[in-house]
Amino acid sequence: MDLRNGIWFHSTDRELIDPAKSLVTSLFRLSSSIYLEKPKLHRKPRLRLAVYSRTLVRWLFKQKLNFGTQRWTVPKLSKNLFCPYIAGLFDAEGQVVLAPSGRLSKLVLHSANGSSLRIIEHRLGEFGVECLLRTRNRERKPSVHYQLEIRKSQNLICFIGPIARHSRLTRKKQYLTEDLISKKVAEACRYNSPRFSMRPPTKANLKN
Repeated sequence: MDLRNGIWFHSTDRELIDPAKSLVTSLFRLSSSIYLEKPKLHRKPRLRLAVYSRTLVRWLFKQKLNFGTQRWTVPKLSKNLFCPYIAGLFDAEGQVVLAPSGRLSKLVLHSANGSSLRIIEHRLGEFGVECLLRTRNRERKPSVHYQLEIRKSQNLICFIGPIARHSRLTRKKQYLTEDLISKKVAEACRYNSPRFSMRPPTKANLKN
């Protein structure tokens, strides 16, 4: 994000860039452009969605939102907006881990920002989803890596129910299904656990 120019979204997946472009148009009535970036090393080319708007940047600063690998902050959202937010974060930074049997073992959110993951852990706990925040030191990388893990069938099913509806990335969304979790647990969670609200996001719903 650049106060003088605007804001950029990066991803290697077109399935994430196109909805982001549509969302910027519908929420803020702003035009944007998509560019292809080819890295010098043997890495996958990525797409950049550029929104040239100083007004948008100032509005984001006013909401006290920061961006970046280690500086990003969790927005203060009403319950009906938190679900789409987590779905988008999972599309970008999430991982699906399957057991040898093919059933869902755990879901993981990765980040170098442990404090923001801790906030998400507490917020998910309000909805009955227990998480585990782990710290991992990686070889040849000086920075500490954090991962927020969702384990146990009852936690997975309570997370999947509302999140899958807002997921955009097909290669991950295909595993966010109750079919990969015990049916008995799914039915118990469906009747006994709190649920997220499902209303679509609008700019008016965002809280300061």
